Parts: sequence; structure tokens; C-alpha cells
Amino acid sequence: MQKILKIFLILLLSVIGSSCSLLTANTKKSSQGNATDGSIQTPLEKIAETLTKKITTPNARLIVLTFTNTEGKEHKLGSLFAEKLTTDLVRRESVVVLDRLLFAKQIQANQLTLNSSSDLSEMKKIGELLGLNAIVTGMITSFNNGYGLNCRIIDPKTGFILAAEEAFYAGE
Repeated sequence: MQKILKIFLILLLSVIGSSCSLLTANTKKSSQGNATDGSIQTPLEKIAETLTKKITTPNARLIVLTFTNTEGKEHKLGSLFAEKLTTDLVRRESVVVLDRLLFAKQIQANQLTLNSSSDLSEMKKIGELLGLNAIVTGMITSFNNGYGLNCRIIDPKTGFILAAEEAFYAGE
């Protein structure tokens, strides 16, 4: 009888332990951010969602600048991440996103650059030139197991940060 009771207790504790593990796993999954269809969001989808939530102007015009490193120089993956974020912002449908490559020549013809800049006068010029409501900047920090992405959406007239988000992109 005592042996049966021990087996019963072991089984009961196993079931409770499994239930707790499953509950913990589901909690961790949901805290990573689920898309509306139940799938896990990519880091750039998470960034796009956060940035567009703070835009109050209907169909606000914006452009994504090339991501830089922590020293303000173009990161080797800066254009790639900027293009991916551009795509994810377009999918949001609440903003009008200008294509970086289509406007690159126009920007360069005015002695400006697509690189994320900390210079407010340059942001103002880009904003006026393209009639923008916002400019998205990004910084990449390289780690051994991936990249830290830090993005901001900035009002080009004032330099005020409208929204910011960070995410980790696992890779190389």
C-alpha cells in the first residue's frame, strides 16, 4: 500500500511539474510578443509595431535611414536592417513609407545622406526636401551571438523622439 502511495505521489508531482513547465513556456512565448495571427514577431516587426503606435498623423510620411554603429558610422549591415524595417513598416499600413533607394539620388544631390545622423539640421533638411512627418533612425550593436537594434522615430522639425524600441536580432 505504501509503495502504491509513493508511486501515486511521484506521478502527481510529475503531472504538476509538467503543467508548471508548460505554463511557464507559454508565458515566456507570449512575453516575446505575438503577432495578431498568433505567430511570434520578428525583432523588426516588434520595432515597426512600437514605432507606428505613436504616430498620430494619418498616413504620416516617413523614411528609414541607414543604421549606424555606436560611433555613428554606417554599420556593415546598416542598409540591410533599414530595408527590412522599411518592409515591416509598409506592412503596418498606417504610415506612408518612402523607398530609400528611389530617393537616394535626390537626397545626395542636396549634399545629404541616408545614414542615420545625430545632426538635427541635416534631419530638418531631409524632412523638408521629402515632405516627411517622421524619420526613423537605427543603431546596431554587435554581439557574439547577434545584434542589438535600437530604433527611434523622430520628428524632423523638432528633433523630438516620438517613439523608440529596441530588440535583439540573433545571428552570426
